[in-house]
Amino acid sequence: MITWAMFIFITICLITDLAERKIYNIVVIIGLMAALVLNLQELGLKSGLLQTLSGFFTGILLLFIPFILGGIGAGDVKMLGTVGAFIGSSLVVQVMLAAALVGGVYAFIVMVKDKSLLRRMHCIYCASLCAIIMRAKAQPNSRQDSEEEQLTIPYGAAIAVGVIIIYLLGSMNNAFPTMVSI
Repeated sequence: MITWAMFIFITICLITDLAERKIYNIVVIIGLMAALVLNLQELGLKSGLLQTLSGFFTGILLLFIPFILGGIGAGDVKMLGTVGAFIGSSLVVQVMLAAALVGGVYAFIVMVKDKSLLRRMHCIYCASLCAIIMRAKAQPNSRQDSEEEQLTIPYGAAIAVGVIIIYLLGSMNNAFPTMVSI
C-alpha cells in the first residue's frame, strides 16, 4: 500500500512538473500525510514516525544546497522529502543518486540540442579559474545569457524516474515486497 501511494504521489508530481513546471504544496502535504499514516499503520508508532521523519528530513537535506544555490526549485526539494517520508532515509539517498544521474543526462541532452554545451562549459571553466585565482565566488552563468537562454529542467521528473529506477533495480522491492515485481 505504501508503494502504491508513493507511485500515485510521484505520478501527480510528474504530471504537474512537466505541464506547469510546478509541484503543488497541497500535493506534497497530502503525500506527506499519507506517508505518515501508512508508515504508522505498517510499522507502528515509534518505527513509523522515525522512518517518516528521518526520510523526509534526509530528502530535504539532500537538495538543500542546490536549492540555496538556485539550481533546484522548492517544489523539487519538498517532493524528494516526501518520497523520503514514504521510503526512509537510506532509500531516499539511492533515489537522489539515480535522480542526479537522470537529471545530468537530461541537462546534457538539452544543452547539446540547444547548441550551448561548449559555451556553458567555457563559462564554468572561466568562472572556476577566476574563483581560484581571485578567491572569489564563482558565477558559472554567463552574464550574456538572456532569460530565455538560461535553461532549466523539470527536476521533479528526474526524481520520479529515480524512484522508478531504484524500484526496478530491486532496492525498494526488498523494502516493500507487497507490490508485484515487474
